[in-house]
Amino acid sequence: MRGTDEYIKLCVESSWTDGGLRPRPDGGLRPDGGLRPDSGLRPDGGLQPDGGLRPDSGLRPDGRPDYWTNGGRPHLGPRPLNVTDYCQIYRNLCLYGQCIPLQGPSYRCECYMGYKLDARGECVDADECISNPCMHGKCENTQGSYFCRCDPGFQSTATKITCVDIDECVQNGQICKYGRCVNTEGSFQCICNAGFQLTPDGKNCMDQDECSQKNMCMNGMCINEDGSFKCICKPGFELASHGRVCIDIDECHTPGICMNGRCVNTDGSYRCECPPGLAIGLDGRVCVDTHMRSTCYGGYKRGQCDRPLPGAFTKSHCCCANTDHAFGEPCQPCPAINSGYNKVANASLHLNCLVRALEIYTIHDLEEVFPPRGGNNVQA
Repeated sequence: MRGTDEYIKLCVESSWTDGGLRPRPDGGLRPDGGLRPDSGLRPDGGLQPDGGLRPDSGLRPDGRPDYWTNGGRPHLGPRPLNVTDYCQIYRNLCLYGQCIPLQGPSYRCECYMGYKLDARGECVDADECISNPCMHGKCENTQGSYFCRCDPGFQSTATKITCVDIDECVQNGQICKYGRCVNTEGSFQCICNAGFQLTPDGKNCMDQDECSQKNMCMNGMCINEDGSFKCICKPGFELASHGRVCIDIDECHTPGICMNGRCVNTDGSYRCECPPGLAIGLDGRVCVDTHMRSTCYGGYKRGQCDRPLPGAFTKSHCCCANTDHAFGEPCQPCPAINSGYNKVANASLHLNCLVRALEIYTIHDLEEVFPPRGGNNVQA
C-alpha cells in the first residue's frame, strides 16, 4: 500500500517515473564519480558485451525508449526490475472479483456483482435480502445472489428475483363454475349467477335450494331447479307477481259467478248464498229456481245422459224418484244418496222426497212422480 516502507523503497526513492527516468540532482553519480545504485543508469549504457541491447536497457533496437505498462497505465523508458505484478504471481488474490495490479508491489480487487469489499479489501458475499427486494415473497440469500420464494397466488419470473401475480381466472379454467371469475392481487373471487351460491372453498358456485327457505311457495308446492325454483299452486290460488308464494284467487270477481245470489270468497275457494226460493245449481256457480222444469234422463253413464223421459220435470221430481237419473240442459247427474242436496231415508218409499215435495209442489205434480195406487187420484 502507498506509504509503506516497501512502497517508499520501491517507488519514491527510485529514479523511475510514469514517463521513464527521473533526473537526479547529482546526475546519478557518487562523490567518487561512480554510478549510484539508484541512479537508473547502467555503466555499460544498456549494451551487452557483444554490443546488443540488454533486455533491461529501456531502449528498443531502433534506439527509441521502450514502452511498457504497470497496472494498466502506460510507461516509457527502462522497465524497473523491482516492480512486481502480484496479480500474475498470485492468481487467487481476488476470489469473487478481478485483481487489478497497482504501481509497486500492490493490487486491488474489483468485486463481481453480488459481492462487496470487506474491511480487508477482499470480496465477500453481499446479502441482498437486507434491502427486502422480494415484494409478495420471502428473500433467500445465496452465494453472490438471491432468489424469491413467492407467496401463494404469486409466481417468480424467469430470473427468480421478482414475484408477480398469478391470474387464476386465466390459468385455471375449472374455477367459478356457474359464475364469473374476478382476478385479485394474489387471489381471485367468484361472482355467482342468480340462484347459485359459493361453495365452502370459494372456488365454484353451487345451486341454491330456494325451497329450503321458510314459507317458500306458501299455499303451494316448491320444486327446486338448477339455479332456480318454481311454485305449483293449490286450486283456488295463483302465483304472486314475485313468484315466491301463492295467493288466494278471489273467484267472486269472476263475471257471472253466483248469478241470482251472493258470492262469498273463502281461502282458496268461494261459496254462493242463494235467496229463498232459489238453490245452488249442480255446478255450484249459480242459484236456480227450484220450480224450474227440464228434461229428466233415466240414466247417466260415462259422462253421457241417456233415456230421456217424456215431459218436463222439476229437479226434485226427477232426482227423488231415482238417484241414478240425470237432469237439466246441459244434463248433470242427480245428487247421490245422503248428499247435501237430497237425503233419502227410505229408498223404497221415497219418504224424504215426498215430504220435500209436499212443501213445494201441488198434488198434480206429485201424481206425475208417485202415481196413486188402484188408479185413484189424490185430491188436494
